Amino acid sequence: MRKSFIVIATLIGVAVASLFLGRQGKSEPPVTEEKKDQQTLSNKPMSVHYIDVGQGDAIFIETPNGKTMLIDGGKKSQGEKVVSFIKDKGYETVDYVVATHPDADHIGGLISVLEQLNVKHFIDSGKVHTTETYLKMLQLIDEKNIDFVVPKLGDAIDMDPEVEMLVVNAVEDASNNNEASIVVYAVHGQTSYLFTGDADVSIERQMMKDFNIPTTVLKAGHHGSDTSSALDFLQTVKPEVVILSYGENNKYGHPHDSVLRNFEKVGSMIYSTAESGTITVTSDGKTYRVDAEPWNTLSGLININTASKEELQYLQGIGPTTADKIIQYRQKQPFCTTEEIMEVDGIGPKTYEQIELKIKVK
Repeated sequence: MRKSFIVIATLIGVAVASLFLGRQGKSEPPVTEEKKDQQTLSNKPMSVHYIDVGQGDAIFIETPNGKTMLIDGGKKSQGEKVVSFIKDKGYETVDYVVATHPDADHIGGLISVLEQLNVKHFIDSGKVHTTETYLKMLQLIDEKNIDFVVPKLGDAIDMDPEVEMLVVNAVEDASNNNEASIVVYAVHGQTSYLFTGDADVSIERQMMKDFNIPTTVLKAGHHGSDTSSALDFLQTVKPEVVILSYGENNKYGHPHDSVLRNFEKVGSMIYSTAESGTITVTSDGKTYRVDAEPWNTLSGLININTASKEELQYLQGIGPTTADKIIQYRQKQPFCTTEEIMEVDGIGPKTYEQIELKIKVK
């Protein structure tokens, strides 16, 4: 029997918890514990659309065999944009909706999605929240009898036989919303994606311990905040591409400069929805392409792989002799990270600290 929302109005916390328990365990849950065997790939593409919803997240996935997933929906004001984007792609039904965590800039737009589109399965972090937006979301899920699941760590999402999906973070009893973020790792042949929600540094380090998740395309955690995207994490997953989803001139200062430097240090190509609008990554299982230009976050910095002897001497602590040594070093092999400049004779940690924010390798 459907829960009474009169009870929810008077006892929100108890009612929300009851709704979780009441909706779990339905037949044919989308999340299972068995991992899929690797299967032969077709030539059909997989497309991942990082929708520009300003300061928020909304990611729409089309798999090779026509299945769809929406991860978050941005703020409530962005809901119509998300719905229109999906309908313009020719869909009235979304197979899976994932609410990574209950912050308003992630679930607000899902209200419009639930009201206007058919949703088959809803995957929720399980983190109980008592906002009006969260309550409305649960009410719509209940009224429409949508399959509702709170996944466990390590669960596989059986969405498409050509795409392996794994839940690599799920903490419904987390101390805060961001730590509760569902993180999904998806692999399509030789291209892999990591969708991080607002997972912070502590979650990143736990994922490093629990899983081997080399990543081709990383959705930067928490809109480029310095609470996420730790250097050791990036050095482990080694993203070739980083997508930043945030609003231009937002009050939080996202993305933070230190985070952009971390991406540069690991050689990632950086893309920004604030700069490029909606960004689509398409893969065929062997190669991938991004339909936007990389964001030039490092204009004005000195490229130590191409700078002349005179340009290198603009850097503090670098004289003619050391500049020659830098050029000799890179002639043997290009610098892959800025830290490698410390392998040049005469450049130690103190000099590197002075020039770190003024150099780049690409």
